[in-house]
Amino acid sequence: MKKRILSGAEELFMRFGIKTITMDEVAKHLSVSKKTIYQHFADKNELVKSVLENHMVHEHNCFCQIHEGSENAIEEIFKISKFMKAQIMDINPSLLMDLQKYHPEAWQIFETHKFGEIKDYIIQNLEWGKRDGYFRSEINSEIITIFRLEQVEMGFNPLLFPSSKFSIIEVQIELLTHFIHGLLTQKGLDKYNEYIQSNA
Repeated sequence: MKKRILSGAEELFMRFGIKTITMDEVAKHLSVSKKTIYQHFADKNELVKSVLENHMVHEHNCFCQIHEGSENAIEEIFKISKFMKAQIMDINPSLLMDLQKYHPEAWQIFETHKFGEIKDYIIQNLEWGKRDGYFRSEINSEIITIFRLEQVEMGFNPLLFPSSKFSIIEVQIELLTHFIHGLLTQKGLDKYNEYIQSNA
């Protein structure tokens, strides 16, 4: 039941944002009583934190599988791009703003994860690509990684990219494409285009 609640709550938060979803709506979505939810989670804050932590475990497992199944850094970044595009398709633009404003404990968990595991993962990919000549050797991997992390978050900012003018997926794909092409050597661009064409 706890896993079912986490899955159902995540689905609602992703689709509608966090602020607008009440515990009553989570219960209705799952066709269970609110009492059932409170048997597993003390309040909405705890539910939000648990959903986030559960999502991070899933993301970690996916990243590990992608890394282990990639022959080079280009293949890895290509697969990560596809994974992130699929994730972003289902995200309400207000999700991160809601998390930061209304659930500071969960936001801190997110920030720690972002500047810990995710940062390390990107740096490892960049160093791998540099060793193989796919990414430019002069890149400062840590600076570029921090830039990428902030770039993703910036793409969710409705003040910069209002939903009346931009779709979140359009913004994130444009930013990601710009980021990737800024990394590539000619050798890397040729390899990246191979993956693009083979997956067209």
